[in-house]
Amino acid sequence: MAKFYSRETPPSADVVVIGGGPAGASAVWALECASPGLRTVLIEKGAQLASGASNASLENYRTCWSSVCNSRMMRRSVDVFHHAKDVLDADIGVKERGYLFLGFNAKQADVLRSDVAHLHDIGLTHVEYLDTDELHARFPYVGRAIAGKYDPIAGWLDSHALVYAFAKNAPLCQVVLDVAETRIEVESGRVIGVWTPYGRISTPNVIIAAGAGARQVGRTAGVELPIVVRPRQSFTTQGRVK
Repeated sequence: MAKFYSRETPPSADVVVIGGGPAGASAVWALECASPGLRTVLIEKGAQLASGASNASLENYRTCWSSVCNSRMMRRSVDVFHHAKDVLDADIGVKERGYLFLGFNAKQADVLRSDVAHLHDIGLTHVEYLDTDELHARFPYVGRAIAGKYDPIAGWLDSHALVYAFAKNAPLCQVVLDVAETRIEVESGRVIGVWTPYGRISTPNVIIAAGAGARQVGRTAGVELPIVVRPRQSFTTQGRVK
């Protein structure tokens, strides 16, 4: 099981991961699974893991990603989600309720139809295109919508439980919390360590998993990550599907 520390860093590690959300926690878990004995450090700026964007999200996941790399990552993720008890010995509260995208005019319907055709081409044949009759037969509450793209495998889960399950299943990982600032140290074009206010960690490998803060962290190493931060809004309504 990972060891948790607050404002206390180890002197060295094989890999340091910056960012304690789902990406960072799953990274240390996957690394230790692939290379047993690897010494990893997971740095989080908050007082607990999953305290950034994960804490404010709706905790949804979907499989209908149009790029091949994203679709493959999501397939692997969903496999872990659906078998979390076996893989992580954890209950992460998965609810597989599906994800429905709606079109309200002919142009939007054509876009959805084209999206589904592309997804089928890259192997995501479970995603469905729903014409008007099929859409209203299966989802009679969608009002004026005339078409739909439906991902039946999608759903939501407890992201907090997921993140801690990943961390606890990385036995050599040292989790360091309350680290407000990190800087990647580079010498002659190579990573040599990570600076924090509580000490320096010597390491040749760093993974940036800091979400919206990833660009700032990358700049400390002289790397300009192509990240655009866009604010999003969400709202919930009374549930209709149980």
